[in-house]
Amino acid sequence: MVEFINLNRKNIIITGTSNGIGLELARKFLKSGNFVWGCSRSKSNISHNNYKHIVLNLEKKNEIERWIKKVSKESSNIIDLLILNAAYYERNLNYFETEKNIVKTISINLISSILIAKKISKLMIKNNSGMILFFSSSAVVVKDIGTSTYSSSKIAIETFAEILNKELKKFKVKTFIFRINYLKTRLSKDMKKNDIKRLLNKFKTNIFSNTNKVYIKITKLFNNKIQNQNILISDKLR
Repeated sequence: MVEFINLNRKNIIITGTSNGIGLELARKFLKSGNFVWGCSRSKSNISHNNYKHIVLNLEKKNEIERWIKKVSKESSNIIDLLILNAAYYERNLNYFETEKNIVKTISINLISSILIAKKISKLMIKNNSGMILFFSSSAVVVKDIGTSTYSSSKIAIETFAEILNKELKKFKVKTFIFRINYLKTRLSKDMKKNDIKRLLNKFKTNIFSNTNKVYIKITKLFNNKIQNQNILISDKLR
């Protein structure tokens, strides 16, 4: 068992830090003495000397590239941990879904993560260390109606992460996927109590039921010197 030791003085990038799990993780990592770079569509709620925030549209490739270039310079090209948390979700039957919404979902949930992982993994390869974490969703196994585009974007990012892990393993860069079940965030705030209960009843556990559990798991995986064979951390269906 890996002893729990808080990360300290690490350079960490987290996407989607304006609210929810991204915001809370940023606060926790800052509290333990790390340097955090965050982005979101809106201004930051964090006021801390070690936090740098940018208002960023993850649908725009040029904005992503400028941001990563800026972060690389400010971090002296050393990024220890990348957490790809930003996501977009709007429940719609495919028949009623707009083209704009489909493109937005895929751009934010999939393409932006691939682009950022590509840029940051290059730095990690040069430093022969680092960890990349992708957030997925139990929607990929529940397969509820109205989630076709969102679920597709998440299963795609899981596939990308699994292949990326094979490519980066020899450079001592670790890759993980957290398939989040139910966690109270902006994306889940509109869920009705009965829907939440029905979702949780489909699974044996809810290992990421709060941000603290997510934070502890990230920290343990980062500190673990052994590269795990199974990179997908998820709850089991009943």
